[in-house]
Amino acid sequence: MKVNFDVTSLAGENLTGIGVYTKNLVRTVSGLPGTKCSGTYRISRFRKRSVIQRHTQLPLQVYLPVAGGVFSSWQIFHGPDFRVPSGCPGRKVVTIHDMIVFQKGITDEKFAEKGMAKLTHSLRRGRPDQVIVVSEFTRNAFLEQFPEWESRTSVVYLGIDHIRPPAETLPALYPFPYLLFVGTVEKRKNVDGIIAAFEHISSRYPDLRVVIAGGKGWAAEKTMQKTTESPARERIIYRGFVSNEELARLYRHALSVAYPSLYEGFGLPVLEAMRMACPVITSNIGAMKEVSGEAALHVDPYSTESIAGGIVSLIEKETLRKQLIAAGLERVKDFTWQQCAADTMEVYKKLL
Repeated sequence: MKVNFDVTSLAGENLTGIGVYTKNLVRTVSGLPGTKCSGTYRISRFRKRSVIQRHTQLPLQVYLPVAGGVFSSWQIFHGPDFRVPSGCPGRKVVTIHDMIVFQKGITDEKFAEKGMAKLTHSLRRGRPDQVIVVSEFTRNAFLEQFPEWESRTSVVYLGIDHIRPPAETLPALYPFPYLLFVGTVEKRKNVDGIIAAFEHISSRYPDLRVVIAGGKGWAAEKTMQKTTESPARERIIYRGFVSNEELARLYRHALSVAYPSLYEGFGLPVLEAMRMACPVITSNIGAMKEVSGEAALHVDPYSTESIAGGIVSLIEKETLRKQLIAAGLERVKDFTWQQCAADTMEVYKKLL
């Protein structure tokens, strides 16, 4: 089987959710017997081709968004980042990660309008033969907007085994207990909710801190302003992007990962934390509840008291922490890139 991946999302040094998915899917599928893979990227990323090459280790070629001639030698074209180009010949698969652009109030309005237009254009002009979604939650949200795709939409969960616990315990970065948030600081991630919950209990636990690891997204300046104006501001630490080693150390020594997101298509940090033996507090709604199963402490992301109560439970109930750690380590066994690749191949085979 010959598969051509759009690897445009791998043009950055620091990969977030979609980039992590693309990189690991490409590498795993390309390692399957009887499979030959290549990558293409949009001409706008030409100057980043060396970065893309390091991530993929595949033969690469550039394409114009409206020209599909370069794909003619491939049986399957897979767009893992929401789109397939107009004019792309042959069989086509696209991955839809979430439907955030259809959610009002939790993302930038102009971004949402542009995203809705691009997605609609990709589906109606690119005309993919199959759609992959990354959770049942995303499938339902997608079909609510595009019900005509029901018979051609498959759920394929992401893997998590790209995160590897170190062979030996790495020393902690901090000498105090802390809650950890990992992800882009933006409105839908609900970092504001974590800060409000922390303020609610901070006087009871004077040694506790909050550590935020990730880049800045939409409305991040408002969140950062809240941290600088918070009465607990000296105990809120923003680290920005961190290296893989730093991230491993942050996960391993955190009291808990706090991830009470308002909206996710999947939620990789939830499973990353579990794989690193870190208990998780996450939302009792949407993909977060689906992905975490019974292996996380679920809270109402819209309630400061609920988030704060979850934090207190993990501080004061060591037995609960141990139960969640054990359940998390068991849960992540269901999410491997090998399984993701195998399920993706089943989608490809429908087209041959």
